[in-house]
Amino acid sequence: MLDGPATRPDTPLAVENSVGKLAALPCGAPNASTGKRAWRLRAFPLKGHELAAWYTYRGMVNAKLLTIAFAPELAARHMNSIGTGEEHEIGGWWQWTLNPNFDIRLAGNIAFAAGGMHDLAKLANCNYGGAGAYATSVPCRGNDVATHAEARFRARF
Repeated sequence: MLDGPATRPDTPLAVENSVGKLAALPCGAPNASTGKRAWRLRAFPLKGHELAAWYTYRGMVNAKLLTIAFAPELAARHMNSIGTGEEHEIGGWWQWTLNPNFDIRLAGNIAFAAGGMHDLAKLANCNYGGAGAYATSVPCRGNDVATHAEARFRARF
């Protein structure tokens, strides 16, 4: 099989680095990695209008390494293990294309912690200033919600 710059495309493939070698090991990443499930919906209700929505779930394939690493903290909080769920994210956008050179987009998403992140939050010390003995400190809850929104006006000339 031929190899070299003459046989490669001008733009490297997404799986290759800048010299044409594989960017990741063929067996996958050397760490625990995450499992990701995503569902997307896209619709064009009217001419020039586009709607998109998605839901994404991220979770660890195996949380055993975290459970081992945080064993002393888990014992102090009377917990047995850390769950595999990391986060749930819901988002979407609406775009109105007035003409080929101008469009308006409103977008946003919301993310909240899943079971594994709640477990990790409970291992943190939420006393004011982080002071006090760990075993008697107040655990965090991990109930905060992350939000993001944007309005974009784009003109192309």
